Amino acid sequence: MKELEIYGTLGPSCCEKEVISKLFKKGMTGMRLNLSHTSLKQASDWIHEFSLAAKENNIEADLLIDMQGPELRIGEIEKQLNVNDIVSIDDLAIPNDIKSYINPGQIVLFDDGKIKLEMIDANYLKVIQPGLLKSHKSIALPNITIERDTLTKQDKENIKDALEFGVTGLMQPFVRNVQDLMNVKKEIEDKNIKIYAKIENIQGLLQLDDLIDQCDQIVIARGDLANSVGIINLPSAQKYIEDHCKAKNRDYMVVTEMLHSMIKNPTPTRAEVSDIYHAVYNGAKSIMLTAETAMGSYPVEAMEVFVGVANSAVKDRKKGKSI
Repeated sequence: MKELEIYGTLGPSCCEKEVISKLFKKGMTGMRLNLSHTSLKQASDWIHEFSLAAKENNIEADLLIDMQGPELRIGEIEKQLNVNDIVSIDDLAIPNDIKSYINPGQIVLFDDGKIKLEMIDANYLKVIQPGLLKSHKSIALPNITIERDTLTKQDKENIKDALEFGVTGLMQPFVRNVQDLMNVKKEIEDKNIKIYAKIENIQGLLQLDDLIDQCDQIVIARGDLANSVGIINLPSAQKYIEDHCKAKNRDYMVVTEMLHSMIKNPTPTRAEVSDIYHAVYNGAKSIMLTAETAMGSYPVEAMEVFVGVANSAVKDRKKGKSI
């Protein structure tokens, strides 16, 4: 049993055996594959490189798949949005089944809240927080609940292929209630695949104690969770989840922007290393890098920092004090 699970995310910056091998050598124990934009079959080359690197390093590495689930995402687009731009709703690649929920005054958040617009009338939105909007980024409507099926058709196909590709864990996004996890278990059947329940909305928070009993790990997915509870309330929500998991002796994972600055920079910020340290010291079983390894300019350097800080926290946690 690994004392601490440390994950990277497969992507263009780390899809070759040589790079993945370096990540393992730094202390990575497994990787995540985001299936929001691809499938296991389409990513077979990446998975093959991952498997070769794990074998080369004599590591029984975990492979987690992050499902599409009921998450809301936009279609095909690449559009620069500037402050105070007035944009037609039809020019934002918003799925039709979402548009009816967007009424005047509604805030619309894209890409984990990085881009923010407000609906000003029946057809147009005003850009409040600018950015480059790209295809398949997340969309969130604060205080609005949109009912969608637990698993998409593509999710079910990926689950069927999971064992063939060596998948060890399934990350279910936007878990709202126990029924979501029951639906996942039904699809998994007797496959020996762990279930990671991502807490990303208020519904999940309200059902947390019941969800803890029905999964292998709780994931504190801070991107969309911040959109749901408000970024000022995010630390409180994280502490709430941590406390409940520890009270019920359930493992949990902390993810999102743990070394965000290292996507572009070779060194982290002081706040980032403190965040990693406290996540592990406070009891996280798992931590994960996402875009830092998948798309970043310094995936190996980021993993070295990630593992180094995490190991420092584990050491201090064991002795019950810091320096």
